[in-house]
Amino acid sequence: MKAKNRNVLICPQDIVIKTYCARHGGQWVPIVENGVKIEHLPTGITVTCDKERSAHANRALAMKRLRFILASLPQADADLWDESTILALLMQVE
Repeated sequence: MKAKNRNVLICPQDIVIKTYCARHGGQWVPIVENGVKIEHLPTGITVTCDKERSAHANRALAMKRLRFILASLPQADADLWDESTILALLMQVE
């Protein structure tokens, strides 16, 4: 299913971006904060990503997921969506 996520504009004031340590360190492996968590304040939707090795790539992928979810939400029913519906939408992005 192709999403219309290219048309969704997200104001920088509407999101909070946090990083976290997604991988454990070890011998010759530094602990780096490469996981990204983006929260969309108006809707309360939180998207996380830690698939890639860099925080920049994870941020881009998390923003893509957030745009897909926001494009899929009907504006009138945005308050009726639950976590399982949003998880089902995320599975379509990957």
